[in-house]
Amino acid sequence: MKPLPFETLTDTEGSATLGWAGDSVLYAFVTGGLSAALGARLASQVQTLVGGFSGVHYFCDAANMTRYDLLARSAFVRMALANRRRFASFTLLTWPTAVSPAMNAFTEALGDNVTLFRESSDFERRLLELAPLARHRIEPVNAERFESAARPLR
Repeated sequence: MKPLPFETLTDTEGSATLGWAGDSVLYAFVTGGLSAALGARLASQVQTLVGGFSGVHYFCDAANMTRYDLLARSAFVRMALANRRRFASFTLLTWPTAVSPAMNAFTEALGDNVTLFRESSDFERRLLELAPLARHRIEPVNAERFESAARPLR
């Protein structure tokens, strides 16, 4: 497992927390607004983290994102396309009304192997399939995002 801690990037509109949830699983949690500046910083940080690796599964929980700047989306798409060989998949959790022609264009731009979820339980299940210890790696501030974290252990 990559030993790097999660990092939180913030600005006046929102925040993005990013780090390794498993050996080949990069996890991001975005909340609030994703401005052009924050989106560019997030894309740059993802590029730095995936540098030198291949087979990376990128998971992004954007269910609490309230809005995003088109320049933020463009920065991520440019980074993903420039590093496409490094990514095995993109898995995104979004809010129900975010599924739109713009979101479809975004997922199509990322290429094959993009999965879009609207239910957090489905997103969590997929994440834990690839990174069984993810809920323990993700910063405690975001741990409550996991539905299964509230269930008692047997």
